[in-house]
Amino acid sequence: MKATISNFIKVTLIILLHVYSLQAQEVRFSQWYQTPLIINPALTGAFNGSLRAVINYRNFQKDYNTIAGSYEMAFMKKKWKRAFIGAGLNLFNDNEGPLTTKKASFSLAFHRMINRNNALSVGLQSGYAQKSITTINLVTNTMNSNTDLSNNHSGYGDFSYGLLWTWAKDSLSNKFNIGFSQFNINRPMVTLLGVNEKESVITNAHASVLIKIKRTKMAVAPNILFVHQGSTQEILPGLFFQYTLEQKTKTMLFLGGQYRNQDSFIATAFFEYTNYALGISYDLNTGNLGTENSKTGVVELSLRYINRRR
Repeated sequence: MKATISNFIKVTLIILLHVYSLQAQEVRFSQWYQTPLIINPALTGAFNGSLRAVINYRNFQKDYNTIAGSYEMAFMKKKWKRAFIGAGLNLFNDNEGPLTTKKASFSLAFHRMINRNNALSVGLQSGYAQKSITTINLVTNTMNSNTDLSNNHSGYGDFSYGLLWTWAKDSLSNKFNIGFSQFNINRPMVTLLGVNEKESVITNAHASVLIKIKRTKMAVAPNILFVHQGSTQEILPGLFFQYTLEQKTKTMLFLGGQYRNQDSFIATAFFEYTNYALGISYDLNTGNLGTENSKTGVVELSLRYINRRR
């Protein structure tokens, strides 16, 4: 009887582990454009200034939340007239019920101006992550020697790369960029509760446009993100409207939204003043989760600082 209970518990935990490993994909924020180092290593240093720092927070119910922070610097902009280097550090802590993921990664990117309007960028990233799963406290006399719950955490290193093409008429006019990246290209092995499973390669493709409306203070900014990981994929098309309140202090208001395929509508508002930008978004579920609990949603906050002095 004890052996039967033990085997049942073990099988149940292994099944739960597989379920969470499939559902708990790599960290993805709805405000993905505010998480450059998570989306594409080639975005490291791709901003108008000398340094950029971003903090992101995402909350969904009590035990489902994510916090991330990144810091980047751009080097050699003055010395190299047509090229520069970006370096950055990204940290995050993600809680998905019983599964917790902590990761630190370092990114390096090289940016090269092809001509006055076009630039190409390539980025590399290396990181170390640790996953752990919280197991239920079980009475020891129901377990046999073959049931091992002590192996509930696993650490691994991963490698990633990214490419980016940027077009801009000038620093104050229309802009366009398109990027491609792959994470976990070394397929690291994760071992939890005696179960071995390789991390899936994550493929990202993204594009964004800024279109100024002539003789107005307004602009439209469509964007899209495509993510593929294992057997899952995600598409986030979005559209934002920008209104410039004060050009001298770069005070701007952004309003818009995105749609996550068959899952949720994301309403977002941004306020930018000089070097700072504050964003808030809310994911309104439209899929199965939304039908089970229409009041359930995800709140996300972001705070960004850019030192625009070079």
